[in-house]
Order: sequence, then structure tokens, then C-alpha cells
Amino acid sequence: MRYYAVVSDIHGNLPALQAVMDYLSSMQIDRIVVLGDLVGYGAEPGACIDLVGSTPGAVVIAGNHDRCSVGQQDPNLREAAAESLRWTRNVLTDLQASYLAGLPAATIVDNLFFAVHGSLYHPDEYIITSMAANKNLRMLKERFATIHVAFFGHTHVPMIISEDGLKTGFTRKKMTVELDTRRHYLINPGAVGQPRDGDSRASFLIFDIFKWAVTFVRVEYDIERAQQVIRFAGLPEESAGRLVLGI
Repeated sequence: MRYYAVVSDIHGNLPALQAVMDYLSSMQIDRIVVLGDLVGYGAEPGACIDLVGSTPGAVVIAGNHDRCSVGQQDPNLREAAAESLRWTRNVLTDLQASYLAGLPAATIVDNLFFAVHGSLYHPDEYIITSMAANKNLRMLKERFATIHVAFFGHTHVPMIISEDGLKTGFTRKKMTVELDTRRHYLINPGAVGQPRDGDSRASFLIFDIFKWAVTFVRVEYDIERAQQVIRFAGLPEESAGRLVLGI
């Protein structure tokens, strides 16, 4: 294994997921890692589950929307998200719901790096403050001698957090960042299905463990089609409108 594709927050957006998978099919990728939230907001959750679930060798963990779609309660969900999840519960097949229910909350991939949705401390924690970032970096340094990288999702914003600080602004089509083997990193690939960094293109990354580098990638997808199916399903307009804005 050398090349890992790390994707997150698909959110039922099949056109975005297909664009990412098409891109990866042309690359030398050994394994795909999915950091959760296959469903929620978007109107094609079942197709997204089927596509991810049929990907050979894929490592998949659950996000908060995945867990809520199969019964977990989350009183902190905004109404638009909660409405989408109520709809999602009704359209998933028993097999698709069982797939989501069986996903782990976190995992260590090939003894190389962590895959979490929220944070190392809690699957639903957002790493959006310096306190949360420092707490998670300390856990990596103090509790895991050989693992220096944790990939996380949940915030929908691509970023790299390390002892050197925070790096964001990964809006070029491709941008490679070399990592320092002596440092510890929390890395977010951004969102496939609902980017929230002001860039509407699907966001993900490729981790080259030989070069110890991550390449952030943005790909265009058919946003209009994703919006059409959301509206046709009668889901909240907010979920459709924000796609073109990347917020």
C-alpha cells in the first residue's frame, strides 16, 4: 500500500461522489478511506451507500448523520438536517440501513493513521477551536507512539493542523503538502458532497505514505443535477441552494 484516497462528508450527493470516484479511477490508488456521513442533506443516500459499499478494500467509518439515519438521537441537529434524516430513514433499504449501523465510529488504518469523523476524543466533536486542536494533538503525541496522523471530517473544511499551526485555503485544483515525520498532524480532506469553505467543488485528498505527503484535490461535478434531485424529493431548499455557494 502506498496511495490512500481520503474522502469525507458525501451527504447523499451522488453526482459529487461519482465525480470523485471517476477521478480516482484514473489514479494509482491502493485504498479508499471514507470518514463518514455518507447520508444526510442530499437526495441519493442509497446510491451513495451502494457505491461506497461496493468499492473493493474501502475502509469506511460512520458519521453523525449515518448514525442518526439508523436511530441515534441528536438534539443538536438543525431542523434542515433533521428533516433530511427523517426522509433518509424512509428511503433506505434494510440492507443499506444495516450497512450504516455496522460501521465503526473510528479505526486505525493499516497501522499507519487514524480515521475519525469528529475527533479522537468523540465521534461528534468538531475540531474548530484551538483548544480542541491542541487537545487532539496531545492525544496523538502522548498515547500513540507510532501514529502521527489522524484524518478527520465533520467540519467540511480542508485543513492541516500541526504543532506548527493551522493551514487552510486549499482551493487550487491540486495542492501537495509534504509532512514532517517528526510532527503530528490532524488533517481534514474537506467535503465531497457539501463543501463549506466557499468553494463549491468536491474536495478530498490523496495520502502518499512513501513521500509522506498529502495532495488536496478539487473536482467539478454536476451541481445542478444534485440540486434538482433534492428539490424533487421535497427536501429543504437550504440543502440545495448552499451547494453552488460552497457554504
